Amino acid sequence: MASFQEFFPGYSVKSFITNLTGITNEILENTRKRAEVLKDFVDCISNSTVIAHNAYFDINFL
Repeated sequence: MASFQEFFPGYSVKSFITNLTGITNEILENTRKRAEVLKDFVDCISNSTVIAHNAYFDINFL
């Protein structure tokens, strides 16, 4: 089973999210370009079945 985790550039988080998750705006400033992330994501899921717990919610992040 493979997993993929990456932050996308171009977003900012409010202090509530930082307190909840530990993700800061500084972390997001140092992310790779969106095209690089998406290429790696597609490579990771190619020829695979993707399963999501709450796909209706999760699809908004893809």
